Amino acid sequence: MMLFCTELKKKNQLNQVIAPFVGIDDFAFKKRKRYGTIFIDLLTGGILDFLPNRNKDSVKNWLIGHPEIQLITRDRAKAYKSAAEEASPKIKQVGDRWHIFQHLFDAVKKTIKSIVPPKWKPPGQVVQQGSSSRPLPKRLQPLEEHEDKVWKRIQHAQLLRKEGKSITAIAKQLGISRNTVYTDLAVTSKPSLKRTSLFERHLPLIRSMIAGGSKGDDIEAACRKAGFDGHRNTLNYMIADERRDIRNKKPQTLNLQQAIIRILWDKGVKNHKKAIKTLHPKLLESFPSLMKISRFIQSFKRLFEEKHSSGLRKWLIEHQQSTFTHFQTFINGIRGDIKAVYYAITLPWSNGITEGTINKLKNIKRMMYGRAGIKVLLNRLRFSI
Repeated sequence: MMLFCTELKKKNQLNQVIAPFVGIDDFAFKKRKRYGTIFIDLLTGGILDFLPNRNKDSVKNWLIGHPEIQLITRDRAKAYKSAAEEASPKIKQVGDRWHIFQHLFDAVKKTIKSIVPPKWKPPGQVVQQGSSSRPLPKRLQPLEEHEDKVWKRIQHAQLLRKEGKSITAIAKQLGISRNTVYTDLAVTSKPSLKRTSLFERHLPLIRSMIAGGSKGDDIEAACRKAGFDGHRNTLNYMIADERRDIRNKKPQTLNLQQAIIRILWDKGVKNHKKAIKTLHPKLLESFPSLMKISRFIQSFKRLFEEKHSSGLRKWLIEHQQSTFTHFQTFINGIRGDIKAVYYAITLPWSNGITEGTINKLKNIKRMMYGRAGIKVLLNRLRFSI
């Protein structure tokens, strides 16, 4: 036992090295309750230290105690940004590229959902008049009522904004958060709160087969052949909904939000215009702003491919007048952390090693659930025992 402890001490002393390049990230002792901070040597991947919290002052004091540090990599947490700035203005801060692109993806997703309705009716469909409309099934009635309630709130928020009310005043009057107000103001059509399904891509086939008089078993066989791998009950619900819509002469609606997001974000899709038209020939005619979104995404991705030192500032100037609310929020975030984003574009450093260590830490926590204090975690992770 004494020999084992002595070896741990020797290994611990070997890890006390000068580390000019450090990765910083937080981890959860208990998710949404208590967090710690980890410091990683980016050259060796070794663990330098733990902190039992992620407070700005604690991180700042740690950085002050290590004056040899020249560069840190981090996510976009404001506490770490402020800590490094106050500890030493000479420390270069490199933003984590994965988190930067995650924020861009969130902005793209919210923008697409605010432009393209979840139940898009392609133009040119003829609706027959005089059809008898039957009530919705009981399982969908509460959802429909909730959608109506949310849509009334959205319209009310937009009306108050047109009257000149501030975001704070609208939030207070409607009893919602400021972020919800911003989201409501960006909505252009009644939202659908029904969960989307991977199986919705089979709806055009189901509708065409129902119109041709096919029975449920035949529809199931065709859908299975097309890749449907869900339960028969799920398919029965889809068939029943489509039959009701056909019976009520309801125009066909398409949910293309996820498909559009996938096309615009996928690096392998070279021609976005052509790919979007394959979803529906009149999609770009109805939503021409989709190509503006495509150019926004591609121009930002090119910054990281070309790595020009002046590229970021030119990009910000080019897109500073963007009419998309969520893109403006993303741009403001870039401006607020512009040096870290600039170094993320121009320097080869990343926070990948740190994120990998956090993943390893999570696995150790699962093995020692309820017994992994900070000292135990440090030893288990550092010495792999």
